[in-house]
Amino acid sequence: MLKRYIIILITTILIVLFAIQNVEKVDIKFLMFDVSASLSLLMIITLALGALVTLLLSYQEIRLRNQKIKKLEKKLRDSDQAFSTPEYVTGEEKDQKI
Repeated sequence: MLKRYIIILITTILIVLFAIQNVEKVDIKFLMFDVSASLSLLMIITLALGALVTLLLSYQEIRLRNQKIKKLEKKLRDSDQAFSTPEYVTGEEKDQKI
């Protein structure tokens, strides 16, 4: 858990250093839009949009994988219950009862 917080802290420090060092204004022209903003702000927005697109594209696969896991867990529970019922007796147990 501590390792996770250290990684988050280091990443945050690197992003702040990046933003401080890249404050110059750049002009962006896309279709009919003309935007002037700092380079660091545009890079951070682009990074956030890329992360969002990745999350949205992988959501379906994650959901399907979770459904498969739940289905397999249910199958495992059902098979455990089937083997624990008294009707299921192995050959060795039959020999011992006789």
